[in-house]
Amino acid sequence: LNEKLLRREEADPTKAGEGMLRVNFDPALVCLLREVKYFKLLNDCKSENQTLIKIPDSAMEIYAKAETFRQQTGNLELIVNIYNNTLATLVDVERPLLQGKLDSIDKVLIKGLKTFNWKNTIGQFLTDTMAMVKDANSVLQTCKTNVRETQMLLKVFSTNI
Repeated sequence: LNEKLLRREEADPTKAGEGMLRVNFDPALVCLLREVKYFKLLNDCKSENQTLIKIPDSAMEIYAKAETFRQQTGNLELIVNIYNNTLATLVDVERPLLQGKLDSIDKVLIKGLKTFNWKNTIGQFLTDTMAMVKDANSVLQTCKTNVRETQMLLKVFSTNI
């Protein structure tokens, strides 16, 4: 739970730009949450003469936040996927159009990379970051759509000449 929310993978030296973002939720925590869930289910199904499985208090404390972790990781995965997709599909000539938005996103993402961990309250961070990456992606997709439509119109004009 002390790990930062996000991590950046090593940049590929053959490609421009930084490495892709990843959600930094420990797979061991995923296993712990799953095991506690199943132990609780087993305990709920036991009859009177069967012994209950003792679940450590520390595991139960973490499990009590399972739904919060599920929502947070889901939102972070969505943010990371949109951000990574935006960077991966961005063409050099489009970059100047989006550079200001990308710089703003990177400033906010620093909090997830360097400051926030899984013990922090991150609702506002998620809301702000989601809005920013969706906006940048929307602008990029609009640009790409406009370019495709312009190319189609030019193709029609060139065939009619």
